[in-house]
Amino acid sequence: MDTTALARTYPTPFYAYDAAVLRARIGDLTEAFKAQNVSLHYAVKANDNPAIIAMAAKAGIGACLVSAGEMKRAMAGGMPPALMLMNGVGKSDADIRFALANGIGQLNVESIPELTVIADIAREMGVVAPIGLRINPEVAANTHSNIATGRRTDKFGLLAEDLPEAKRIIAARPELKWIALSCHIGSQVHDVNDLRRGYAVMADIFRAQEGLDRLDLGGGFGVSYRGDAYSRPADFAPVVAELTKDLQARGVRIQLEPGRYIAAEAGTLVTSVIHVKDSGGMRFIVVDAAMNDLIRPALYEAYHPIRLGRSSKAATMPCTIVGPVCESSDCFARDRGLPADIVRGDVLEIGFAGAYGFTMSGQYNARPRLAEVLIDGNEAKLIRRAFTAEDFDAATLAA
Repeated sequence: MDTTALARTYPTPFYAYDAAVLRARIGDLTEAFKAQNVSLHYAVKANDNPAIIAMAAKAGIGACLVSAGEMKRAMAGGMPPALMLMNGVGKSDADIRFALANGIGQLNVESIPELTVIADIAREMGVVAPIGLRINPEVAANTHSNIATGRRTDKFGLLAEDLPEAKRIIAARPELKWIALSCHIGSQVHDVNDLRRGYAVMADIFRAQEGLDRLDLGGGFGVSYRGDAYSRPADFAPVVAELTKDLQARGVRIQLEPGRYIAAEAGTLVTSVIHVKDSGGMRFIVVDAAMNDLIRPALYEAYHPIRLGRSSKAATMPCTIVGPVCESSDCFARDRGLPADIVRGDVLEIGFAGAYGFTMSGQYNARPRLAEVLIDGNEAKLIRRAFTAEDFDAATLAA
């Protein structure tokens, strides 16, 4: 991907996605689980561009959603609603209505109060809601605390001790059709044994129920932002097979929700150098991208690889790469080795930005939301234009 050439066509900063990498990661997943009764559901929150969703849909992958907006994006990408499932501890009434009106395959319920709300809405609409109960398996994944979701203290899901009350409500409400159990212990999970523990708890709980035909084991497959070895779908697939062999043999479908694994590696945040500032014995590389464009370093202290978009024979020196936003947290990397000959106008590539990059971005400091470009072979295609401050102003109503 020649990002310097791309930057002559598309004003920086912008997101660029490599279609070949997207297809390769989708292929990893479908190949790993092809011999099992497993359905894959792309976690749209990772990257919600319909052009990327369409690539997953073409491979027969469904969608994992958390809002009506994401369902609309998935539908625009060609995913059938019957292959969609929706999570979320606080689905709005509008989310639930939209999902039911459009024939969603599964609503994963995360609390006792939500059961009653969904039943009331379904009764009012004259439909039956297909539901899964999301269980918090009380398994702590070895990941960043902000993306761990399976501990007793986390907001997600019902505890196993809540099941009797949930089953009582379901039995009394014909508007609810209970079809699945669901869980998700966290994102960016590398330890196969973490997922093994979560899967084992869920398989045991599932065996104690009657009449269910789906077990949703969530997502969490991690990627390596630093380029070191990491567990891949082929490493997780035998664990799924081992722990659910008896369930699959009787026709139970196992559902998985990969997101980051599909999108992260394919994405690059392309940014230009505004200034090279030597101050106090430090070298600051000031770029035109900012924390509002890619918040992961500020939010999670996340590492992203950064490289110069042109070749250079210069020695490297420690640099701190920062954006123009008026926050000290607007920093992509500290003491990162980059060529000493970087100058104003050079292009930098911030890698592994395809997941939770654009989707978590905002317009702080009245900055634009960035354009997105899909690179497929020798073709570059704009798949979402930038959303500018002027666009925002045009949507503002006079007081």
